[in-house]
Amino acid sequence: MKKLYFTIAILSILALSVYGCSPAASTTAQSTATNIPVSTTSAAPVPNTTFSAPNEQIINAGSSLVVPTSGVYVQAGRHLNLNWASNNNLNGYIFNSAQYNNFQKSNDVSAFIKNGYGSQGSFTAAITDSDTYYGVIFNETASGGASVQMYSAALIVQ
Repeated sequence: MKKLYFTIAILSILALSVYGCSPAASTTAQSTATNIPVSTTSAAPVPNTTFSAPNEQIINAGSSLVVPTSGVYVQAGRHLNLNWASNNNLNGYIFNSAQYNNFQKSNDVSAFIKNGYGSQGSFTAAITDSDTYYGVIFNETASGGASVQMYSAALIVQ
């Protein structure tokens, strides 16, 4: 009987790891599009989970919008798609945690996983290292420049 319980426990752990879940997840957030509880720190979300920014926002010159605001932990081998729609051109970036820390300090965009540009931006990045990732929509216009109306923005874990 002990062998049966042990086998069930091992199979349960394997099933959790195959689906990117962790029994030790420390922080959870709700996916706005699919309403699936997902972790933003220690366990990867279910594939095709969408993190959406609130619609109809103004992004001032030199400012950014981060989707999701606390980042999302993604396991190697997954993909992230960042997309947005706005009334003028913006820069989009996918950063890992170290790159995002540099961006926060000084708007440094010299290192990123992938980037795009436009008023209707969309791109997909292959994730090669398990880490926390951030989708950033950045109005790189110099301070005092034009503000941009953001209609929608989303980061999708695939």
